[in-house]
Amino acid sequence: MWLALSAVLATEFDEAFTFDCGVSAPSAEHPSPDRGFPLSVQFLREDAVRLLFRPNPEASSTDCSPLDLPYDEYARDPPVAVDSSDDAVELSTDGLSFEIDRGTAAFTVSRDGDRLLDTGIEVANNRGEFRVPPMGYEETVVDNYPLEVTRTGFSTRSDPAESFLGLGEQFTAFEKSGQRVETSVAQAHGTNSDETYAPVPFFLSDRGYGVLVETTADVTFDFGHETPDVTAIDVAAPVLSVVVFAGDSLKEVISSYTGLTGRAPELPAWTYGVWMSRNSYESQEEVLDVAGEIRDRSMPCDVIHVDPQWMDMEAPEMAFDPDSFPDPEGMASRLAEGGFKLSLWEYPYVKTGTDLFRTAVQNGYLVHDHEGRTYIFRRPSYPTARAGIVDFSNPEAVEWWREIHRELIDVGADVFKTDFGEYLPPQTTTADRRTGTAAKNAYPVEYQRAVAGAFEGTDKPAVLWSRSAWASAQQYPVHWGGDTKSTFDGFRASVRGGLSLLASGFQFWSCDIGGYKPAPSETLYIRWAQWGLLALSHPRFHGKTPREPWAVGDRAAEVVGEFARLRYRLLPYYLSYGCEAAATGVPVMRPMALEFEDHPTSSSATQHMVGEEFLIAPVLSDDGSVSVTLPPGEWIDYWSGEYRTGPERRTVTADIDELPLFVRAGSVVPERPSSSRSERPPSGLRYRVYPHRERETTAKFTVRHPEAPDAGSIDVTIDDSWDAVAVTTSGALPSGTVVVENALSPPDRVTVDGTDLADSAVEHDATEQTLRFDIDR
Repeated sequence: MWLALSAVLATEFDEAFTFDCGVSAPSAEHPSPDRGFPLSVQFLREDAVRLLFRPNPEASSTDCSPLDLPYDEYARDPPVAVDSSDDAVELSTDGLSFEIDRGTAAFTVSRDGDRLLDTGIEVANNRGEFRVPPMGYEETVVDNYPLEVTRTGFSTRSDPAESFLGLGEQFTAFEKSGQRVETSVAQAHGTNSDETYAPVPFFLSDRGYGVLVETTADVTFDFGHETPDVTAIDVAAPVLSVVVFAGDSLKEVISSYTGLTGRAPELPAWTYGVWMSRNSYESQEEVLDVAGEIRDRSMPCDVIHVDPQWMDMEAPEMAFDPDSFPDPEGMASRLAEGGFKLSLWEYPYVKTGTDLFRTAVQNGYLVHDHEGRTYIFRRPSYPTARAGIVDFSNPEAVEWWREIHRELIDVGADVFKTDFGEYLPPQTTTADRRTGTAAKNAYPVEYQRAVAGAFEGTDKPAVLWSRSAWASAQQYPVHWGGDTKSTFDGFRASVRGGLSLLASGFQFWSCDIGGYKPAPSETLYIRWAQWGLLALSHPRFHGKTPREPWAVGDRAAEVVGEFARLRYRLLPYYLSYGCEAAATGVPVMRPMALEFEDHPTSSSATQHMVGEEFLIAPVLSDDGSVSVTLPPGEWIDYWSGEYRTGPERRTVTADIDELPLFVRAGSVVPERPSSSRSERPPSGLRYRVYPHRERETTAKFTVRHPEAPDAGSIDVTIDDSWDAVAVTTSGALPSGTVVVENALSPPDRVTVDGTDLADSAVEHDATEQTLRFDIDR
């Protein structure tokens, strides 16, 4: 039975703004409890407020945090004005206000007079039944008579035109209005259902706010599915902790959210290159042969990943199979000499009958069942295998797991693919006394934190490749989209899921280029690869069959090779946005809503931005047709140089060697002069300027590199008559060549940092319509 808040009985403003609220009686047989239920309000920052509802306050203090979030570090404790009357109490900062009605306990959260949350709505039907929860809690009968608090939740009024994004990697419709979504970590077995490996209980609204439900429990979000114009949140836990973030833009909201829940660290430059993988390279000889062929074919690539077969999967001991990989140190050394990093697969399960299992059982490193026995299940991955689950709530188990990884790091591993992590059945118990139900959603974060910690004290940065996730897992990148079918439908769902995750506070995301299985057609492979190489922060080829381009076909080898080389020329662009993502929380690959909130493209399910300059529309059809919607402004076709003016929507047919890629006019895009590998900051770049046609151009780009301590910026101004081009540089900007596109005629004057260039130092190509000159720093 659900008990709804009904009135404010008392207030307590000493340590926190707490309102003791009464609840309404669900029926005559079940009278309301004769006590107050505390609803606490904490303004963390001017534009961030936490609401904490504790039906059992004796079990949860006001400083409790279900996700162990660093509230003390995040909070800025803004001044709060209190306006109290007989009817209501209003708390306000310069950014947000909270107002509660004394007579009903209904409350609002507002920003600049715009109500973001409003619980003053009637959600019962004519029979008094709740289809969605009013602000309150549920009591459930246990053992035939006692009552236990099992759920909490609330409903808030939503605008009929409001759009909602996020909730992690959701493969359903990108825009969530009208949907009912449960955030619950699951083995999704692909991308064609409403289950997901990586849910996140956080959503964005296009009205300029985001909501985090801080919990490890399953949460059901209802965006007008049951009751029109009502957003309902139902948490399977006896504590309701909600944080509302507001901002002038959705990027500000994401930055504020990740300031609390964490951001990815800066990743090394090599991670932004090509990753090559399959399930699986079977031997040391095969790995080295593939690496050699990659170099022989001049295919740029930085990472070779070996899936399960680096171990003897009949008896996996988290050690190289001595028969198939007799000299792993030698193999890793040869890969390093060839410019490759080594990635190894794992899962958090320990197979019975192995020395690893015996050690884990003897020391209590595995989760138990409710009767204290080691929990064992069958088919963790391979059908005949039986295994236990590593208990990452046990500090000793964490250290044991990390030591195993440190030995592999010493051998030469650079990356661990932390696969799986979705299994923690309800009948399990962890060392810190949580049931599987309570610990399941947090398990991916604990798993990835444990493995990332193995890199501490080594000379290598922590780099993972993970499938499962929950809130704050973005701190342990990179995450990928699971086992997608090798079909255009699978491709489409994968893109949609990735954009959803990137709207949920994750900075980086990737997927299996070509799909996981079955073998993709050559056309599908090319379309997936050309998109992935230009859209993904970390492009990885992977599947059940070979994914090297030449293994798919001659045309694939030609086209994909060209796109891979273009990727490496554009690495300064991706690295710069990668560093920015680590600093701000704003992702590299961006849903249209993050850049164009007020335009209909904002709810596009597959078209997206990469950084602020590139607009990409993946080709998701066998015939090459794709609908492209250009937002307002001027856009330049990357391949032809043709200018288009938005808003515009049209269907184009892309040749097999082209991807719809547009550059926002008024941009500077940094490039490397070659497509060779390079981990160090560049000493010379090409700065390609894409000007407006008939108005003044003011373009700027900040170049960043994970190995460079300081950033550098280039500003380019071109007057509307093209009489003068002025370049201003600052910081640690590398020297290089400025290339201005669409230069119909040479300007009268070119200046660099206030100094006029001689005519001989400026080259105008009338055929290519480009203007070139050097900047020497």
